[in-house]
Amino acid sequence: MGEKVAFVRAGEGPPLVFLHNGGTSHSIWLPVIEQLRSEFTCVAIDLLGYGASSHPEGGATMDLHVEVLAQLLRQLSLRDPVLIGNCMGSAISLTFTARHPGAARALVLVNPLTRRTLSAGRLAPFVKFRAALPGAAARVYGAASKLRLPSWTARPVLATQLGKSGRRQGLQAHAPLVACHASNGQLGSLLSVLDDLDAYGSLDDFERPEGHPPTLLLWGEENQVLPPRAIERLARALKPEVKAGIPGAGHLVMLEEPSLVAASIRRFVGSLTAPREVVAS
Repeated sequence: MGEKVAFVRAGEGPPLVFLHNGGTSHSIWLPVIEQLRSEFTCVAIDLLGYGASSHPEGGATMDLHVEVLAQLLRQLSLRDPVLIGNCMGSAISLTFTARHPGAARALVLVNPLTRRTLSAGRLAPFVKFRAALPGAAARVYGAASKLRLPSWTARPVLATQLGKSGRRQGLQAHAPLVACHASNGQLGSLLSVLDDLDAYGSLDDFERPEGHPPTLLLWGEENQVLPPRAIERLARALKPEVKAGIPGAGHLVMLEEPSLVAASIRRFVGSLTAPREVVAS
């Protein structure tokens, strides 16, 4: 494959694998990992197109994200992991599980990204533009993907992703988030998700199959990007064993309320049965 995949690893114990949302990096999960590393092996990945991982020209498709995740799990000998994703990280986790049945012990889906959840939030105009005028959208997004966002735009953009909790903590000025926002190729990687939106849209037709791994669904109750009402509609298909909204938090709940998120993960993983016989994938 030849792509560089950056990650951090901490702790010892049953493996937890963390996937971030578009526009950020593994760094969003570090406060949660700090609270879980004494009990678990925690691996947080920079998805292709973000952070210190490779930035494929034209962005990374869902197919590529899933392939990279499968290869990384094998290379790091992470057997029977709990996959924990935010936004597009949740979508990648769900798609991986569908293509590799039995490979994940459980899923923690935070603010899952699908076409419908995205279409219900602040970014809906981009989805509608692409649907109504695909040719024009491709030209506009292609030109915009070559641009680098200036640092001064980070704070107002990040503020829209936070709830009261995050804004009160001043997370719109969080240095790793600001650095991600203004990094080379960032806008192109984000826009490539729109080019591949059909892959995310397929999750809107999800029907939970027999043998689907136990699932915890979390969301920020003040999420403006993927609104709670849309995520709760998705929950009817996901049928998670546990679901909960996090008051005061937005799209970046793991930074805004890391103790609540870590506690939810700990309780959920603790409720699982003894480790299963691992299915080779």
